[in-house]
Amino acid sequence: MGRRAESTLDNPLVLKTVHKGMGFLLSYRGCGDEAETLWMNCISQGTPKIGDESVDYNCPAMNSPYLQGASGSGVSTLTGPVSGKKVVFDFNKIERGGGE
Repeated sequence: MGRRAESTLDNPLVLKTVHKGMGFLLSYRGCGDEAETLWMNCISQGTPKIGDESVDYNCPAMNSPYLQGASGSGVSTLTGPVSGKKVVFDFNKIERGGGE
């Protein structure tokens, strides 16, 4: 196992009983001095929080140095790490078979 994985596994993961034993609250704190705590209420449909902010699920589906694409758009852009050339894949233009 790599050093990063080992240090991640060393971070505190706490499961507390809440609401008179009828549910659980899970918290996890990441690496580093400035890391925020992730809070998940395991008995409600509430949005998890990082620090005091709710997790925003309306983010790009792919957003990395080499792959970008807006959620639900069907379009992805791949950028070559060495050449910097970009290739756009539009999955909306793919013809789908009848499942035969």
